[in-house]
Formats: sequence, C-alpha cells, structure tokens
Amino acid sequence: MQAFRISRGIAIAALALLAAAPAATPSSSATRATVSLVDRDPVVVSGTGFAPSERVTLRVRPVGGPAFSRVVTVKRSGRFVTTFATREVSECAAVVVTALGARGTRATLQARIPPPCGVWPQP
Repeated sequence: MQAFRISRGIAIAALALLAAAPAATPSSSATRATVSLVDRDPVVVSGTGFAPSERVTLRVRPVGGPAFSRVVTVKRSGRFVTTFATREVSECAAVVVTALGARGTRATLQARIPPPCGVWPQP
C-alpha cells in the first residue's frame, strides 16, 4: 500500500509540473520579432524573435530604387543574418525592410534618411 502512495504522489507531482509548464513559458507577445539593416553596401539584414527553422521572406524597398527580396531559414536561436551581395542602398536613401515568416511572424523596419543627407540645419 505504501508503494501505491509513493507512486501516486509522484504522479500528482508530475501533473502539477505539467499544469505549471504553460504558465512558465513566455507568451508570443513577450517575444517580438525585429529586423535590422546592418549594412547598406552590400545590403546586410538581420532578424531576431522568429520561430526556429521558420522560413522568412525578406523584402527590401529603397525609396527611388527597385525592391528586392529573398527567402531565408531562421536558425534554432530564432535569428538570421543574410547578405544581398550584389545589392546596395545609398546611405542617403530611405528604405523599408519587411520580414514575413511562414508561421505568421512579422517585422518591419522603416529606415529614414539619415541626418547628414537630409536638409542641413540652419544656424
């Protein structure tokens, strides 16, 4: 009878751990996907917060230039880095980078015209 109580106690403890497990994992809103423009010549894009092994379609749209895209597979860490070796974006061009994952993960970056390229401030 004592063996039954011990195994019953283990079973109850295991069920309690299983019930608590979903509460211990971060919610999807806690991990937010982001995308960054690492370099402009050549164009290098990185992303974080995606699902492991998720396929992500990247689209780079420089203002005043043609858009280009690529599909990347995210690493187990939820990150990716990719280089568009034959593409560049002027350092004075605004650019929009979007990443859309096959599992619905999304991230957008709107890189505005940097200060040295815009209207010069008046003294």
